[in-house]
Amino acid sequence: MKGVSIVGHLLVLCCFLLPFLTVSCQGQKISTLSGLDLVVGKTIKQENFGQTTERKSKPEPLAIAAAVCMVTALALVSLSRSGAVTAILANIGGVVTLLLLKSKIIEDAAREASGMVVTFESGFFLALGGAILCAVINGSIVAQKGKEQSRVSAPEKTVEGRYCGSCGNQVPPGTTFCERCGSKIRNA
Repeated sequence: MKGVSIVGHLLVLCCFLLPFLTVSCQGQKISTLSGLDLVVGKTIKQENFGQTTERKSKPEPLAIAAAVCMVTALALVSLSRSGAVTAILANIGGVVTLLLLKSKIIEDAAREASGMVVTFESGFFLALGGAILCAVINGSIVAQKGKEQSRVSAPEKTVEGRYCGSCGNQVPPGTTFCERCGSKIRNA
């Protein structure tokens, strides 16, 4: 199950290479940005009436935080025996951060210019869904470990019984003869 979690986290990080969002204005596509573009920033070239202008988008702190959460979760699951619990928190942090990122980008686009539309693409939704799925997988790892520990740490039940008067062997209730020496057990 740990291997599934590791692969899941790697796939979520790969989703950052896919298109996260497309920005368009008045029906004309301006740019498509991947999750990585949001993390490191990107130079966007825009043509207006035959003139090309370049605009550098700054790294988006919420995209950086989401990527860091997923890298942290991957490291915790990969390197630590008890990392699944903390990885769940990192996964939840990644989900919340991605949702905050979406909200912020929509607000920024509305403030930037009228007619600007942001469409979130497959990379964003796959990363979000993958982060949720990884949290569920890590939760099942924690639950499975809890069940295993409770089985291991449960004390063995001792059979209350009587003792053989001849050899001192403990015998279960209802036994007529001692299993060790064969002597008849007296009812006490």
